[in-house]
Amino acid sequence: MISKPAGAQDPVIVNPSLYNTNVTGLTNSGAYTFRWTITTGTCSSFSDLTVNVSAPSPGGVAAAVWYKADAITSSDNTPLNQWTDQMGTGYNLVQATTTLQPNFSNQNTLANFNPTVTFNSTGHGTTQGGFMAADPGSGNEIIDRAKGSIYIAGKMSTLGAAGLAGFDQSMDYPGLHISNNATTDKLLFYTAGSGYTTLSTNLFADKKPFVAGSSWLNAAGATTSNPLAKVWLDGNESVYTNTLNNVNTGNTARIFRIGRDTNWEAMTAK
Repeated sequence: MISKPAGAQDPVIVNPSLYNTNVTGLTNSGAYTFRWTITTGTCSSFSDLTVNVSAPSPGGVAAAVWYKADAITSSDNTPLNQWTDQMGTGYNLVQATTTLQPNFSNQNTLANFNPTVTFNSTGHGTTQGGFMAADPGSGNEIIDRAKGSIYIAGKMSTLGAAGLAGFDQSMDYPGLHISNNATTDKLLFYTAGSGYTTLSTNLFADKKPFVAGSSWLNAAGATTSNPLAKVWLDGNESVYTNTLNNVNTGNTARIFRIGRDTNWEAMTAK
């Protein structure tokens, strides 16, 4: 082997003397370069082959980061201090404080026979409940926040206003929330500094699975000050062109966070 992705373990060449040997252990995304050499007496010749390994992605769609509960290798019913990104970026969700760590289960608490990560909040408040965050570092960005999408799948244990996933500790640059304005538990997509009107048409249901998400494109709305935004909850789509301000793309809001924000409340969900 000539080269491999940074940080990757050496792959295993099953039988180096065979031209058609199997190779295992290509577990990291990136380029692996192998050299096949033939020697006869004092003469030799070689040929190089590069194998490009791509990380699996949700639904075959290229994702910036992807956090999967069924990729976690911790023991059942244990606090989770790191949730590793499956796209190989190193932008892992972490939580060093034990009392704020969510709980991982691959046996006792399952969703459709799959492992779960559960966030609990006794009082459903902004200072209660666990959360995790991924910081790409000063000057770096997980995505280009002038455009993008955020998706989350889970099941609510208790309904109520809550932060779900988004950028910055407020999850407002941008982010997904549960809004219970007028006692409705709808999905809210928010970019800060705008009204709380970018909502799904349908509601979250207590103790039922959901798929929620939003996409946005700055300056593509009714004016160049508005983004084009789409909000999805369980397959129902709402499109907005004039209710939001463009997403603030300043690097101070680069941290991606799930589980609890600082201005809505904490979610109780898996």
